[in-house]
Amino acid sequence: MNRLPTSPLRTAAVRYQTGHGTGGLKAVTPSLKPALLLNLPLPLILLTAGLAESQEPPPAPALTAAPGWTVERVAGPPLVDRPVEMSLAPDGRLYVTEVSGTNTPVKQQLVDKPHRVLCLRDTDGDGKFDSRTIFADGLSFPEGCLWFAGSVYVAAPPVIWKFTDRDGDGVADERTVWYDGKTLTGCANDLHGPYAGPDGWIYWGKGGFAKQTHPGTDGKVRETAASHILRARPDGSGVETVINGGMDNPIGITWTADGECLLSNTFLLHPGGGKRDGLIHAVENGLWGKDHDIIQGLPITGPLMPMMTHMGPAAPCGVATLGTGDILACQFNIRKVSRHALRPDGATFTTEDSDFLISEDPDFHPTDVLEDRDGSVLVADTGGWYKICCPTSQIAKPQVTGGLYRLRRTGVPGQSAPASIADARAGTAGNIWAACRAGDTAAIRAQLQPGNPAAPVRAAALAAGRLQDREAVPALLACLKSGDAGVVRAAAEALGRCSGDASPVQPLLEALRRLPEDRFIQHSVTDAVRRLADDGVLSGAWKTESSPAVKAALLYAAHSREGTWPDAGTVLACLAPGIPEPLRAAALKLCQDHPGWAAEGGKALRALTPESGALPAGFASLATGWI
Repeated sequence: MNRLPTSPLRTAAVRYQTGHGTGGLKAVTPSLKPALLLNLPLPLILLTAGLAESQEPPPAPALTAAPGWTVERVAGPPLVDRPVEMSLAPDGRLYVTEVSGTNTPVKQQLVDKPHRVLCLRDTDGDGKFDSRTIFADGLSFPEGCLWFAGSVYVAAPPVIWKFTDRDGDGVADERTVWYDGKTLTGCANDLHGPYAGPDGWIYWGKGGFAKQTHPGTDGKVRETAASHILRARPDGSGVETVINGGMDNPIGITWTADGECLLSNTFLLHPGGGKRDGLIHAVENGLWGKDHDIIQGLPITGPLMPMMTHMGPAAPCGVATLGTGDILACQFNIRKVSRHALRPDGATFTTEDSDFLISEDPDFHPTDVLEDRDGSVLVADTGGWYKICCPTSQIAKPQVTGGLYRLRRTGVPGQSAPASIADARAGTAGNIWAACRAGDTAAIRAQLQPGNPAAPVRAAALAAGRLQDREAVPALLACLKSGDAGVVRAAAEALGRCSGDASPVQPLLEALRRLPEDRFIQHSVTDAVRRLADDGVLSGAWKTESSPAVKAALLYAAHSREGTWPDAGTVLACLAPGIPEPLRAAALKLCQDHPGWAAEGGKALRALTPESGALPAGFASLATGWI
């Protein structure tokens, strides 16, 4: 732990208030300790005090809110110039990362540390911020902001900082490195976040394709250059990988009320046909694109997991879940905040998409969004400064500043929240996750009842899995028979974490037989079987299984294990003409990752067919090396 360095100039400038209705600063009385004031030259004191009167805030960009909403600017220069990320504390203080406007290489920014965190307050309750302190300065490029349990966490690659204000004056007294990723790539995509999960753990995104070493949820430690969501306990222990992918930039993380994780990303697909970026339903241990060498060797359960919402070259970043259940997403490149209404689609979701806040101003770039305690929505616009690694920002405009905006529902006054917002926050799912944070497994099991609505059962299954509650296994097995595919998927995921033996394997496979086409069921069942089954269980199930989908799951489950089953002959037999495609695709994947099978594979290939074209797509190049 080390104390934050404090310069006389910084202390002089950290406190001031805005005048009502103008957005500018009125007569400033710096909050200076007498000893520090004596150390300041008189001209500097006068310059600091006169800052308000010499600066007028630039005009706000023209914005259009969705029908039923109004929008107004609630903070701008000189209170805040270039906000990036925000986090709201229970006492109403808003913590905001603010950049200096520089576009120097990020490794130079690591040396210069020109950025900071602000603490903003609304002292009169009118919804506009009118007071600030500089909470922490001396930061490299900030990539997130989280108030959590009395401290503020900021990702500034290569580390995540933890700042703590012990005396409540709005200035951090302590600064510690909470997590060290040890890498910094040219676009600073190495870290994003962090975010507070409903389970009480802290989550963040890792991108940038630099090699890092991380343990997985299966306990195996892997060196990986791929992209991930990672999580750890609040004390920094227990770091583990949540999902894997080949996307350039996993950025914004949010959760549904039930605890389903959603993630915004760039370059989930190789650009083409108007597709590139988007949102995913980030189920545990899933593997997403884009498809390139960086994801080779990671656990796989079938085809790459699908995108939930396609956005094109939007550069999505900050995301938030409203109390109504809708998702908001900032789209930096195309100058808008979008709204996504979730609709169940088997074990996952589709979205109905609409614009929530838009601007034609080319320098309006929303970077973060959150729902305030009263149901209003705050949006951060960072302005026109950013050019690093952004193909759509060809000219850096640090002089074009940004601000914070508040959207309110039409007809909803001041601090009065709609009943639906309050109900959503205090509902059954919220109580389940509160029990999870408290470690109350009995309260969670009480919700795992067949007669309960699907949403709380799904939440309870996910929460039981996070706590690895073995006593929940009988109820989770019953959930595998649910008519709701989302409940089945959550129960499968939880069984993979809760059961200490292979007894759930057959019920898991039966669930897949019942829902063989659902990719998310395929994934969670396969991943659970991978965790629970040994070679004997897998080979025994194979001998009696007739379902191609289940046999494919058994092959994929074996793929990332270090066992002796299956042998080459078992897999090669699945490449014969007439074998259903899902099973042939699984066999192909195992063949591609077992070059030692070449000798036996060549013989088998010649016996199967003289024409490699009759084999699954992608096998011809492999076959050439075998024959």
